[in-house]
Amino acid sequence: MTKQKKEFLNWLSVQTMTKQEKEFLKLFTDDKNIYFYQTIVATIDHLKRQVIVKNWSSRATSKHINYVANLLNYQTIKLY
Repeated sequence: MTKQKKEFLNWLSVQTMTKQEKEFLKLFTDDKNIYFYQTIVATIDHLKRQVIVKNWSSRATSKHINYVANLLNYQTIKLY
């Protein structure tokens, strides 16, 4: 497959994504934090099996945080 064809298929897959799937592209995590765009929105505590949210987040961001917590099978703790 040529590079141009791969780029087109990637572009096409993004075009056919739902709004929720596009939002999840902005979500990522490392071993310690959950990020939305480049902002840390929660901290992951693997010893206590918790996702800790220190500040209020929008409803959409809260859904993303809960999604990651559910994937890890961790409890979400709100400190605000």
